[in-house]
Amino acid sequence: GVYTCRIPLQSGQMREINVGVYPSGFNTQPRITSLTSKTLNSTTMLTCTTTDSPATTVTWTRDGQPVAVDGDMYNVMQMVTNRALATYENVLTVSEPASGSVFTCTVTNALGTDTFE
Repeated sequence: GVYTCRIPLQSGQMREINVGVYPSGFNTQPRITSLTSKTLNSTTMLTCTTTDSPATTVTWTRDGQPVAVDGDMYNVMQMVTNRALATYENVLTVSEPASGSVFTCTVTNALGTDTFE
């Protein structure tokens, strides 16, 4: 489970740290916790935040069609944001205007699938 450690500081304030402790072989279905979008000029960055163990396969669609990650129009990057909680950010960068398009993030592992639009 997830435990919160509270550490008193000399200033009198408290510092909180969340720690995930799981038994060996801990497995969960993947879960998308958020899908956010930011646009700057003609580049859009979509961030699909997931929690899972074992790791997932992430796929993206645009208006129902699979996104072909080619490094020109689309680029994907995965970052671990909290290893203890198995939290990842999967970032799709779209280098053309994306307004009006519907993007979907799907995560899959051996235990299941989750989709977010």
